[in-house]
Amino acid sequence: MTDAFATMTTTVLASLGQRLMITRKDGASESVTGILSRNVTPVGSFEAVMQTMTTVTFDRMVQLERGDLVSTGMEAWRVDRRLKDDGYLTTWNLHAADH
Repeated sequence: MTDAFATMTTTVLASLGQRLMITRKDGASESVTGILSRNVTPVGSFEAVMQTMTTVTFDRMVQLERGDLVSTGMEAWRVDRRLKDDGYLTTWNLHAADH
């Protein structure tokens, strides 16, 4: 059963993903496939303010740390924190990078 989920993870990333460049804090870079998502979510006590939230989903084998840079084309984001890990895919919260 585990092999079926691993195969599904590869298929999802190949179908929905795009090539992203990860630049680590030490300067090392690697190109990986990930799913970049941008959502608008309500925040605040009465949910009256809307906030844009950018996340990226990678295979669980891709290790990220807070402060790593994720980029595609002319856009770049800094890794904030891990939001979800289902054992196959890991979703990370991103913030716009300072250039």
